[in-house]
Amino acid sequence: MGSISDHQASVEDRISELPDTILCHVLSFLETVHAVRTTVLSTRWNNLWTKVPNLHFDYYPSFSPKYEDEDADVCRNHFMTFVDRVLFFRDSSKIQNFTLSCFEESDFTRIDGWLCTATRRNVVKLDFGLHNICKYDRRVTFSFPQSLFKCKTLEVLKLSSNCTTYYPPTSGCFPSLKFLHITLHNSHDTSAGQLISCCPLLEGLTIDGHVGTRGDSVDVHFNISASKLKTLTISLSAYPTSPYNVLINAPNLKSINLSHNTVAYYSFENVSSLVNANIVLEACQEKERSTVFANRVIALMGAISNVKHLSLSGECAEGCCHQYFLPEYFLPEELVLQDCCFWDVLPAVLQISHNLQHLVLEDSTEFRSRFPEHQWYPPECVPVCLFRLKTISIRRFQGRHVEMAVAKYLLKNCKVLSKMAIYAGHGITEEKKLHQVFAMFERGSTTCEVEIIEA
Repeated sequence: MGSISDHQASVEDRISELPDTILCHVLSFLETVHAVRTTVLSTRWNNLWTKVPNLHFDYYPSFSPKYEDEDADVCRNHFMTFVDRVLFFRDSSKIQNFTLSCFEESDFTRIDGWLCTATRRNVVKLDFGLHNICKYDRRVTFSFPQSLFKCKTLEVLKLSSNCTTYYPPTSGCFPSLKFLHITLHNSHDTSAGQLISCCPLLEGLTIDGHVGTRGDSVDVHFNISASKLKTLTISLSAYPTSPYNVLINAPNLKSINLSHNTVAYYSFENVSSLVNANIVLEACQEKERSTVFANRVIALMGAISNVKHLSLSGECAEGCCHQYFLPEYFLPEELVLQDCCFWDVLPAVLQISHNLQHLVLEDSTEFRSRFPEHQWYPPECVPVCLFRLKTISIRRFQGRHVEMAVAKYLLKNCKVLSKMAIYAGHGITEEKKLHQVFAMFERGSTTCEVEIIEA
């Protein structure tokens, strides 16, 4: 049996022996309050937190009725004092990531000082959230610091606030910013949109949240003009009385993702480099699933008809194939049709998809509950794309009659198809029986393989 000293030697603190750079890297994954608490471990950890490259501060008010107003004030003051002390005692090294989220009424002067300190410490990534809860006057606003607009090291900026205004200087804004994420909160203030036009090196842009409020009529315009922009994501919801217009001028745009933009009007200029598009549009009301909605969809699809990889929601595909507005062609090599309860639009989509080589059909239980499942009517003549189609995937396959009919038609008429992958949904018939059913279907391609995959 070994001695006590032998046992102590076998459990020596190897973590504390690691270099400062590695320990600081480990602490960077913690919220700052927890990183500071590591000082209780030993004297070795006393000053490590002052060198951590990431700072993360979160303050959320307590909504529990057991807290009195003065307790909330004490908690808020404690949080602000903590941030002050961390920034004061931290060493002078660069701040890589700075996350600051404040909910409830706050001291805007101190928040301004914190952000300015991050600027002086050459912050690279800033995630800033500031929200006043309903019991406070939302007309009181916080002005985004001018020093941040001029920050030469800032590359990533994420903003989420219902009480912040953004008024950039006339020149020299965001000289290094590459990625911008703006979250809107039912605000009529459109100053956040001004940020987009003053980022000369912007490569990635995300705009999400909500536009307008119920019963109000607000006309919002987003002018997205960025010569180096490569990826664009817009995921906004809005009331029918709050339409918004989006103008996109991005000659180097490669990928676009538009979702839930129910009342948006899109205009495109100079987007010939676009390769990938994911379009998920939904009509706000049943009456919108008509000429008005179709007009919006067709205007949008006409601008992106040359993309190689296209993903469409069911409602968008239906609007696109409106009998009065059928576009002349699509040129995607890969097409994903989401929420395929709109089976009746599939023939029209195939007829205009001249270059199609890969087809993905996705079913959706949610959409089948919202809309009655449409019938499948085989096209009168075989679409040209079926002579080029190489692979087909049907996801969330349930083995319903309409799904079987579609799969049977495609197997029969695709002349160079190499593979059909069936991703069987929950509760599907046994895989062996499904194989037997598909083995009986006529195939237009002698080299086609059918693969049943349990999802």
